[in-house]
Amino acid sequence: MKCGLIRLTVGSAAVLLVGCGGTPLPPVSRGLTVRVTAQQSGGLVFDSKRNLVYSLSPTSNSVVAVDPGSGQTIRTLGFKFAPFSFSITDDCEYLYATAGAYITRLNLATNGIDETFASLNVPTSELSMVGVEQICAEPGDPNSVAAGVSDSIGTMEPYYEIGFYSGDSSGPSSTVGIGGPFLRSLVFGTSGALYGLMAGNYLAPFGAVAADKNRSTSPSTISLGNPPFQLSGVGVPGKLIVGGIVYSDPGLQQLGHFGTTGSAWLVAPIPNSNRAYGLCPSQPGQTKAIFAKLNLDTYAIEQTWPGTSLPNQDGNFISSFIYVGENRVACVVTNKQDTQSNLVFITFPASSQ
Repeated sequence: MKCGLIRLTVGSAAVLLVGCGGTPLPPVSRGLTVRVTAQQSGGLVFDSKRNLVYSLSPTSNSVVAVDPGSGQTIRTLGFKFAPFSFSITDDCEYLYATAGAYITRLNLATNGIDETFASLNVPTSELSMVGVEQICAEPGDPNSVAAGVSDSIGTMEPYYEIGFYSGDSSGPSSTVGIGGPFLRSLVFGTSGALYGLMAGNYLAPFGAVAADKNRSTSPSTISLGNPPFQLSGVGVPGKLIVGGIVYSDPGLQQLGHFGTTGSAWLVAPIPNSNRAYGLCPSQPGQTKAIFAKLNLDTYAIEQTWPGTSLPNQDGNFISSFIYVGENRVACVVTNKQDTQSNLVFITFPASSQ
């Protein structure tokens, strides 16, 4: 597959588009226009130890490691099956990936797979009716992960649960049944509590893992209304960010929000800081996306880049908005019409951090 890079400077932010498929990405004028590619990306994680962004490439059974500064592919990590979701441990030693009913752990020091295990303790013949949809590594313990599992064994409709996995044993050490709907994402807050974003825009608190791993009842949920796109809790002490709303962690008491209450933000917290970069795909009365610097204490929008826009009126979906070091964020832009994606890096002025 042929890949091309285009570096754009619009206003005061430099934008680097990484596109695969051989077709150059078009230049931008008033907004950031993305020509999507055949690469379908299921998410992004950042390896701060090696300064690499890992991007899922399910069509080629691999995870691609990209240099966020140059956009160059550094290496490709192969898997037996196409990964669906993945998560990196906080020490950046392991990458956990899901495929079908299995969870695979890849050692980032050796770039080799050192562990693969089934997500449920069921006969092998029944694993075709099991799927792992989301996964999240537990902070402070590189050998433990939580995953959202769907189970259609003996049922007409899938049953959803959270499985907790430790060590190399097959199947979960414990589970939390959630019934439905399915999970869109999982994240651990700095308190150690696990949270899930569920289809239909419901936020589910699964409790502190150390205390509640043996829970078997479904947790209460919070209806979020406006699509929140993603959860963000890593590195923000005492807070969980869901769209443009900030909740307490734990407790889920609403603390504040960015912009108007109808805003749906993607937020990338800056480590060891009370600031974050934000992307608002749309706001009431606004059809263009804006980038911004956000204050995580006052919830103020401190700076915006109105000339640097990702158009969403053309059917684009923006996801996996993460901080990747050096005043830079990465996101995935997917065209809803043909589901093709681009990996986009946005570099902000050094004075904005």
